[in-house]
Amino acid sequence: MPVDQNALAASLDSLGAAGAPDGRTLEQRLDQVMTAARDMIHVDGVGLMLLDEAGVLRVAGASLPAGLALERAQQTLDCGPGVDCVRTAGIVAVPDLAASDDYAPVWAELRKEGEPAVRAVLSVPVLVGTIVAGTLNALRSRPHAWEDDSVRAAEAYAGVISALLRLGATAQG
Repeated sequence: MPVDQNALAASLDSLGAAGAPDGRTLEQRLDQVMTAARDMIHVDGVGLMLLDEAGVLRVAGASLPAGLALERAQQTLDCGPGVDCVRTAGIVAVPDLAASDDYAPVWAELRKEGEPAVRAVLSVPVLVGTIVAGTLNALRSRPHAWEDDSVRAAEAYAGVISALLRLGATAQG
């Protein structure tokens, strides 16, 4: 399903106001962005992984249990679309994890927990300036060829996350 560009613009505008002081925590604001991304890109879930102070990729959130399982598997194995996204600072689109030789260890790890509910993954880098801070991962439960408009929308939401991280760092600094 194509991304409605007018709805995307409205969504991004409303999230732009997310930086305004209103008592919400950074975590609550990130959850709001992940929910908006999930709905706008028409995916089953969204996950967020961020680098910690030591440069280790950590799970920062997931909108569904299967997404959390995927993020944890990537973190544990140091392998996966999100890990490669951070390492290369580039977009990683996987139409079917089950058919990907590159991510066979991730697929095997997910299968240990039963029938995996994540088959397609789109990972886009979250950049703070020119530094990769993490990855936003869009997830589908069935194989899926990622369209350009979905990729651009995910990049836009990663940009909002970047702005929130900068604002959070400024508030703490």
